[in-house]
Amino acid sequence: RDLGSSSDELLRAVAKRFLDASVLSRWEAFMGDHEGVFAPDDQLEPGEYPLRCQEVHQSFIKLVEEDIENQVRDLGSSSDAFYKICDDAEHDQAQDEQLQAFIKLVLSSTDFQIFADIMSDRAKRGYFFSILGQWRGTLG
Repeated sequence: RDLGSSSDELLRAVAKRFLDASVLSRWEAFMGDHEGVFAPDDQLEPGEYPLRCQEVHQSFIKLVEEDIENQVRDLGSSSDAFYKICDDAEHDQAQDEQLQAFIKLVLSSTDFQIFADIMSDRAKRGYFFSILGQWRGTLG
C-alpha cells in the first residue's frame, strides 16, 4: 500500500525536526535532571521502579508529544493526522527503512521499560543521544 508522497514528506520533515540538536538537547537535559529518580533502590526487586519513575516517564511522554504537535502544526498538519500516518507506515512493507525506524523511536518513547533502561544507565543514554544525532544526517 502506497501512503503517498505527502505522507512520506511529512514523516521525513518531522523526523528531521525531531532529531534537531535543540530538541535532542532538551530531551537530554530532561533526562539528566531526572536521572536520580531512577537510581537503584535496595527495597525493590531488580527491574522494579518506584511510582515517581512512572511520573517522570509520563512527563517525558508529554514533552515528546508537545514536540510532535509543535512540529506537525508548523508543517501545516495535525498531530492526529501524523499519528495516523505513523500507524499506517509502521505496517507498510514498502515504507522507507529510515522512516520506519523513526516511527519505532516515536512509539518506543511510550515504552516505560525502554525509558527506564536509558534513564538508569548514563552510558546508554549517551550512546542513545549520539546515535540520534548521527541519524539526523541520514534522512536526506
